[in-house]
Amino acid sequence: MQDNSDFEARLKTLSPVAHQVDAIAAAYAAGRRNGRRTLNGWRGVAGLAVIVAIVPWVTQRQTTVVPPKLAIAVPAPAINPPAVEIEPTVSGNMWQLQAAVLERGLDGLPNTPISPVRAVRDSEMY
Repeated sequence: MQDNSDFEARLKTLSPVAHQVDAIAAAYAAGRRNGRRTLNGWRGVAGLAVIVAIVPWVTQRQTTVVPPKLAIAVPAPAINPPAVEIEPTVSGNMWQLQAAVLERGLDGLPNTPISPVRAVRDSEMY
């Protein structure tokens, strides 16, 4: 029991510390609580906006209307190439052909028939 009485005597010598309110710490804590409420409010609004934006995008149906392609068959105009007479000016010998080109330039080359060219419209490509 002596230990307890000694302990009690020591406790009686202690005086309580005067409790002082730190105004700065109290204001900081109050501002932090208020800011947390505001921040959580904005987070909720932002989350709701994201949900409102995503839901219609996810739930939309793929209803793309493809217009039918109209195909109208129109016969191509007949192109009759003019009759071209091929007169070989030089035989098929390479040496003679080279000599003719050196002598007369491009006019020394033999005429070659060219197949007729038909105009292609963009509507025919698709």
